[in-house]
Amino acid sequence: MGKLFAITAVLSLAIAALSGAAIGAPSFLSTSGNILTPDDVVLDVGSFSANFHAIDVEDTDRTLTIIGANVGVTPSLELGIARFDPDSGDEETIISGKYRVLAETPARPSVVVGAVDVTGELDPDDDPGFYVVVGKNLTPTFTNVAGRPTRPLKGYIGIGTGVLDGLFAAIDWTISDRARIIAEFINESELVGNNDSVFNVGVRFALTNELRGDLALIDADDLGFGISYTKIGF
Repeated sequence: MGKLFAITAVLSLAIAALSGAAIGAPSFLSTSGNILTPDDVVLDVGSFSANFHAIDVEDTDRTLTIIGANVGVTPSLELGIARFDPDSGDEETIISGKYRVLAETPARPSVVVGAVDVTGELDPDDDPGFYVVVGKNLTPTFTNVAGRPTRPLKGYIGIGTGVLDGLFAAIDWTISDRARIIAEFINESELVGNNDSVFNVGVRFALTNELRGDLALIDADDLGFGISYTKIGF
């Protein structure tokens, strides 16, 4: 209950934040994305992001941390590098990348391919974390909730290997310029110590035009939190 209360409280503060838009930002795996799953956002050429995220794994009393950075290399290509610490003294370097094959249009979804872990450092079997993900707005650009304009409810579905093994899916609801609610499902992931299906929920909120805060409940038990900075262009 304490973790659910913390998420509710931070969501309330996020909606009341004073500036910035809750645009794309690094995920808990450092590459731009949702909570653990990738989205279809690719950093613009010359844009840069940096992040710190942590997951408190309740059953093992461990705190997983990741510090990383990403850069937009071409209009469709983003590359990133991160340092992952599983709280066991064995830090790993994580290399990631995303390539936008198709941009979303009113008639078709976006298609993005990429890797969250090229060398398989996050997977117990050392399997690389490659994926393909499809994204599409599920509602009109402006709907109305409680008398206030909101942006689209967006859906993602994809398939991956390694830390994103099998099918995964996510829903991203931008409830205001300052906050987004995210829910996602991963068929199998061993990041937090199991190989079962994982369901995550969280909120991303704007602190300034460049700073984002993340708060999430990972696998219904583990509290995740983080902060990221995104600079559009050098």
